[in-house]
Amino acid sequence: MISDPGSAFKSRELATELDKWKIRHVIATAEHPQTNGLVERLNRTAARAIAGFIAPHHRDWDERLSDAVSAINSAKQSTTKHSPFQLVYGRLPNRPDNNLFEWPEDAPVSRKKFIKRVEQLRKAARLNIIRRQDKTKLLCDARRKASKPYHQGDLVLVRRMLKKKGFTKKFLPKYIGPFQVVKKVAETTYLVEELPSRRKRKEVRRFNAHVVQLKPFRARSDEWHVSELDEPTESETEITPVPPSRKKFRPSKCLSLSSRIDRQ
Repeated sequence: MISDPGSAFKSRELATELDKWKIRHVIATAEHPQTNGLVERLNRTAARAIAGFIAPHHRDWDERLSDAVSAINSAKQSTTKHSPFQLVYGRLPNRPDNNLFEWPEDAPVSRKKFIKRVEQLRKAARLNIIRRQDKTKLLCDARRKASKPYHQGDLVLVRRMLKKKGFTKKFLPKYIGPFQVVKKVAETTYLVEELPSRRKRKEVRRFNAHVVQLKPFRARSDEWHVSELDEPTESETEITPVPPSRKKFRPSKCLSLSSRIDRQ
């Protein structure tokens, strides 16, 4: 299961249920939609389908969800060459316009032949998906460059789409930081955290970053700090143990004591 780094997906209760059902949970990298490309592509398709049914005021989108779902499920997909409805039920959907004409009735098909036809249909769709994935991989690998390896303790900058009130978005820096590399989580993902000098007393900003979002940090006099532009999200913050409190040094009492000695 792939999910975003929200607190609901990082809860202890969900982790217990996933372990119970032996489900592997992968957290997507923030601001890197390629991690969960299938869901992002489906969201774009769903948004376009809803836009075709809603009214100009856009306030009835929830009433048109059933129409959008029906349109998506009955449309022929470019990858599988079949519609989702046909792959699930083994036949084309019955639309209202089918009753406008007197179509000849199809000869009944035995259950054995129907199951065999559905299996062949799904097998062909699976092969089409594999071919499309291989073709997409070849196109992406042709433009991919070898990523720079990072090691524990390296200082890096992280690419973010910053928004700051009173600032022009186009003029804001594309990278924030610096951050310190903690460890390598996966082949293309690193765990980074704030520098010790910028940490708060109770919170440490720590999150995963894709390798394409990282670049080595080189100190500059006009470097933008994280606290000036970027606020850490709930998923990027971890609570650390608070050190035991100590009695604060009160200079007022010492001054009063020294003044009494001087007077004597």
